[in-house]
Amino acid sequence: MIGVIADPVDLEVAAEFFELFKTPWEPAVSGRPYRVVLSAVEHSTTIDARVLLVYGSAKRSIDTDAGVTAVRTHGAIDVEFEGSRVPLYKDVNFFEGDHDGGFLKSPRGRMMYRCQKGQRTIWRIGYDLFGEARHLLNTGQPAVNAHIPTLELHIAALRRLLVESEVPFVEVLPRPLGYDFTCCLTHDVDFFGIRRHGLDKTMGGFVVRASFGTLIDWLQGRRVIRAQPGDQRGPWRCRQCLAATWPH
Repeated sequence: MIGVIADPVDLEVAAEFFELFKTPWEPAVSGRPYRVVLSAVEHSTTIDARVLLVYGSAKRSIDTDAGVTAVRTHGAIDVEFEGSRVPLYKDVNFFEGDHDGGFLKSPRGRMMYRCQKGQRTIWRIGYDLFGEARHLLNTGQPAVNAHIPTLELHIAALRRLLVESEVPFVEVLPRPLGYDFTCCLTHDVDFFGIRRHGLDKTMGGFVVRASFGTLIDWLQGRRVIRAQPGDQRGPWRCRQCLAATWPH
């Protein structure tokens, strides 16, 4: 279970984010132990977590404690993650210090760092994860970046943080293991309950198809009125279906 500390307005975006990154999460509860906590705001130092992921473009107290200088940069930039370009559309922080620079790369400087505080591993990531997710979900990307799966790359970066921190987690994969894709065949369901529709367009279309549509099909010979012996499904059946199922 991932505990999440975020502004109340960001929890709805967090819920959408974890709908895509299908792993259990909840708003972090004070006093409850977590293997990992993702913090998108300035948080209490008493949070009980073995691994702490601190996102944000604003300066955090953890930066001062780690002896790192945070330099805030305004405007959109690109960073590199595992050979892919990741556009960031909000403000970011670059960090100056002696800690490991991590796997997010930028020619402007370090985008992240890792440090140890007692038994706790702390990752500091210099952008607003849920702010970026909100921008992608509500505003979208410019056409020049339409080919980049930016939100999926944010998820991939978070997944790598968990793996490198040796945190066990459960994830529902979007496709079966060992396969390139999955296909789901479903049947269209028009009505869950007729009383829910009233006199709307759905009900009007149903009435028209059931009356005039059936009459036209009968006049054109696509439907029959009387069922043949042995058919238990009623008189209004497609002639092609009857030909395939009735004994001759």
